[in-house]
Amino acid sequence: MIDILVIGDTHIPKRAVSLHPLLIKELNNLSTEKLFDFVVFTGDVVKSPETIRYFKNLAEEKFLIVQGNMDYYYGNIEAPLYDSFSIRLKNDSYLNIGITHGAEIHPRGDKDELLKIAKENDVNLLIFAHTHFAEIFLSSDGILLLNPGSFTGAWSFVASRTPSFVIIKVYIEENEIKVILYELKNDRIITTIESFYFKHQQFLKS
Repeated sequence: MIDILVIGDTHIPKRAVSLHPLLIKELNNLSTEKLFDFVVFTGDVVKSPETIRYFKNLAEEKFLIVQGNMDYYYGNIEAPLYDSFSIRLKNDSYLNIGITHGAEIHPRGDKDELLKIAKENDVNLLIFAHTHFAEIFLSSDGILLLNPGSFTGAWSFVASRTPSFVIIKVYIEENEIKVILYELKNDRIITTIESFYFKHQQFLKS
């Protein structure tokens, strides 16, 4: 099994002072026995080297980070605008995962525009951000769109203002993934789990 932690839109120190201690405690508990294989940061850090260091230290294999639109002005300017990686499944099939902040999408979070990016880059799962609103969306043609929301619950025009992150569990032998959304509501962490099968380079709801 491959574990992928997905976080983004911390906006420290402009819209948030620090990472929320309850979410940090949850992540530390989740990574006590085993670090995450991959950690994906969707951008808009904004200027907080210690935040990058914290999440980078949670990655066993690889830490991937893309630029957000606010990173252009304050930091993280060395990160790419788009990145991707692949996970080898059974029978030599590959799950291709793309990462973008999504600031170029108008209106924010528009599904048609995001699906266009996914198809142009030949990815099965596109991780995006910018809205600060957590989403798990499966298209009619089997492309999965995933937004972890804002880890700090930072403000944006369409934000939920709910601190959140996502863990993706990839079950290689079963060609199945589970997407677990963690949200902090009223000082309690609420989890939502959605499961999908990956077959013929498409996702199906399980």
